[in-house]
Amino acid sequence: MSRLAEVVPQLPMAGSRCLNFVLSQADKHNGEEVSNYEILDFQDCCSALGLNDRNYTGCHFRWTNGSVWSKLDRYLVNSS
Repeated sequence: MSRLAEVVPQLPMAGSRCLNFVLSQADKHNGEEVSNYEILDFQDCCSALGLNDRNYTGCHFRWTNGSVWSKLDRYLVNSS
């Protein structure tokens, strides 16, 4: 992960994607609990790249299969 931060130029970055990762347990409702390893891995990646999850208005949970709800849509930006 630290190598990735060295390779990626420190230019302004922004991206909006439906990612299959959550940043905290609060990003998932029902279903199997997300492991701390999975959460920390995504948090570490965002941190290494200097990316922050921007807040947005609207429904917190944007994906569902009918019984499990998750926040998978993110708008990530760096401070550049």
